[in-house]
Amino acid sequence: MPDALVLYNPVVNTTAEGFGAKAVGADTFNLSPYHRLQADMPPVLIFHGEADTTVPLENITSLKAKFDALLVPNVVKTYAGQGHGFFNLNREEGRYFRETLYETDLFLQSLGFLKGKATFSP
Repeated sequence: MPDALVLYNPVVNTTAEGFGAKAVGADTFNLSPYHRLQADMPPVLIFHGEADTTVPLENITSLKAKFDALLVPNVVKTYAGQGHGFFNLNREEGRYFRETLYETDLFLQSLGFLKGKATFSP
C-alpha cells in the first residue's frame, strides 16, 4: 500500500453515478474506489475543479465524507470555475500547475516525506 495519495481530478466512482461505467462494464461496483474504501488507507490529497463535467464534484464531496467517516486523513482542494485537467502546465499560463505542485509539496512535508522550503510557489 502507498504511504500517501495525491489525486488530480480522480475518477473515484465508476458506477452510473460517476464516470466510466460503460468502460468497466459489469465490474463497475468492484472497480469503484469509492465503494472499496477502507479505514487503513494512507493520507490523501485531492485536487478537483468545481466546473469539472467529466468527474462530477459530487463524487469528490461524497468521497471526502466517506474518508472523514472512516477517519482517513484527507485534504480536498477545489478550484472555482475550473474544469477537468485545469492543473495542466499549458493552461492558464501554468498557474494551477504551480499552485497544485506547491500544495503537494506542503502536503508531503506535513507527512514528513519532504523537508525544507517548498520548491514551487503559487
